[in-house]
Amino acid sequence: MEKIAVINLSRDPLARTGLVHTLWSGWGTEVVEEADPAQADMIVLLAGVVTDEEITWLERVGRHPGRVRPVVLVADHITEEQVGRAVGCGLRGFLFRQSATPLRVGEVVDAVRRGEPDFPDALVVSLLRQIRAIRHTILEPIDHASQKLTTREVEVLKLIADGCNTKEVSDKLGYSERTIKGIIRGVVHRLRLRNRTHAVAFALRAGFI
Repeated sequence: MEKIAVINLSRDPLARTGLVHTLWSGWGTEVVEEADPAQADMIVLLAGVVTDEEITWLERVGRHPGRVRPVVLVADHITEEQVGRAVGCGLRGFLFRQSATPLRVGEVVDAVRRGEPDFPDALVVSLLRQIRAIRHTILEPIDHASQKLTTREVEVLKLIADGCNTKEVSDKLGYSERTIKGIIRGVVHRLRLRNRTHAVAFALRAGFI
């Protein structure tokens, strides 16, 4: 059974209690004592507005001899620079607290346990921007002739990259939500991508948005 340390660095003393109950009850995990994260296979960190002190804590605790211990962070806000640092010391999943329902937290933890990072689209875009800034001169060129996006597809993915949900994209472009979902599915299927996040990542890396 996977051992998880749930660390509460937020100002809400009840936040950890609810999350511990969620992870114990439905996701086949064992929650270890908060004071002993070294015994855990994964860390779930609760925070408000992420500070540099918390990132430094992650850099110290997230690393494990011989490997980096995966971390899921639930917070109100994190800067682009902090995201880059946190990924370097184990961050593999992130949830904004306003969307951190028990089910969604469990889904993110379960995905990270399976080795599948889970981030909001906006953070994926932030990470990719950093990667492009550092590695743009050595990234392999993409064959745009065989992997083009239409103007409508670019418009949809750009709004998703800006943090819009399906309804907001629908309202801004004047299409139905069903049409927006169809456009996203079409891109994912045609380019053999995994999901909408992967589609946004592709569009950014290829220079479409």
